Amino acid sequence: GEHSLSLDGVATNCTVVGDISRTATVAANATAQESYEVTCAANQITVQAQTGGDPIDPDGYTVTLDDVDSQSLDVNGSVMFGPVTAGLHKLELTGMAANCTVDDENPRNVDVVDGESAGTTFVVSCGGGSLVVNTSTSGSNANLDPDGYTVVVDGTESQAIENDGQVSFPGLADGTHSVELQGVDSPCVVLGFNPRAVEVPGEETFEVQCGESGSVITFIRDSNVWQILPDGNGELQLTTDGVAVGGYGHVKWSPDGTRMVFPRSTTCSDSWTGPCNAIFTADADGSDIMQVTFPESGVRHWRPDWSPDGTKLVVYQSDDRGGWKLSILIVDSDGNNPNVFKTGDGTTINYAFPSWTPDGEIIYVERVIGESSDDGYVAIINVNGSGYRRLTSSSGARIYEPDYSGNRIAFKHKLYDTETSFDLMVMDGEGSPLRNLTNQAYDVGDIELSPDGSQIAYTLEAAGSLWIIDADGNSNAIQLTDGAGVAWRALP
Repeated sequence: GEHSLSLDGVATNCTVVGDISRTATVAANATAQESYEVTCAANQITVQAQTGGDPIDPDGYTVTLDDVDSQSLDVNGSVMFGPVTAGLHKLELTGMAANCTVDDENPRNVDVVDGESAGTTFVVSCGGGSLVVNTSTSGSNANLDPDGYTVVVDGTESQAIENDGQVSFPGLADGTHSVELQGVDSPCVVLGFNPRAVEVPGEETFEVQCGESGSVITFIRDSNVWQILPDGNGELQLTTDGVAVGGYGHVKWSPDGTRMVFPRSTTCSDSWTGPCNAIFTADADGSDIMQVTFPESGVRHWRPDWSPDGTKLVVYQSDDRGGWKLSILIVDSDGNNPNVFKTGDGTTINYAFPSWTPDGEIIYVERVIGESSDDGYVAIINVNGSGYRRLTSSSGARIYEPDYSGNRIAFKHKLYDTETSFDLMVMDGEGSPLRNLTNQAYDVGDIELSPDGSQIAYTLEAAGSLWIIDADGNSNAIQLTDGAGVAWRALP
């Protein structure tokens, strides 16, 4: 019959030619013979691998001597290097599967005594950790992404997944892994962090919320930037280390939604000891911060806004040196070519609250000093200085924060003599009559029209709350959350 044979106790400087484990067949009433050929040498290093667990590595490893000489090594095999010089030699095992780890030191040193041989064994443990990933998509346009998403683990392994689906990643090493849901197209957004850290073995669910448009609303809470969908779902914190903005300094977004611009207190560019407000840009998570304006003492920069093509910024500049002078600054989005576009003198006229129109013009407040307690008018002008026109003509009015989007213009407004709070006013295009959306019910804070001009997001000063209302005035305002510094962001 058949019998299993194995040769044990082979010295580390010796190798067996052929298989160590063999099968011998013995006929009835007969004797069988099996020969093992063993070769031994001095100044040799024998490297063995001993692998356990399930599933084990499918294709073995690579062992490298002194960062130069490499050989393939089976998961439970051995190889020999030599002859080598006497002394310490570095050995490193690589090529382990993601679910396999070396139990002891790797790389490691092996000491070879002259005239003798040495050896080492790499013990490899493989875990059977499995990660299950689910997706759950909801919202009014949950079927807008027909091709689903892609789940990526540790930036290398990926699988396609349906809008409401499940995939499994078997054989991952136990511990923490980075998991990201990719291919989420506008107007959908992942709720929560993406990518996120997930423990294996385990299960993780990505919730995806789809809205009516390709934009979200951002706001400031506790000096950090948050976002929320226009329907009130999907609240998500974007920054974690604070950007210290709010009020006049709310965040504005680049046209592609990838970078934000905001003011922040900083050191003045000259020797003045007081703080200066400068303009900064950053990625959506608050990283890669870059200062783009460098005001002198007594000058502060507020309320920046991106041009429609994303190449320039318009900035509200206040100058407290020898009077309160308000001007409009235009600068490249990388900080180059700063230019004071319109200069207020602080005695007869000031220019405030500039922003861009969809056509690349600048809309702003023109404040005539001395007229009924410094009357404010909404005005528009081309960046080349042509096409100037006033859009409002009411006297005795204080006007803040004009915004132009779609075919609508919105701004804050109150009359000096009769009103104590700011109202939210809307015009359906240039030359159309004013429409009051709030009627002194609240004191309106920051405002901004949606990209298509159909909705307005705004805050209430006293309550510190964020609201949304249809710009046509045909629906009641809805509170979304608490916060300040409202802005719309196109989903990248």
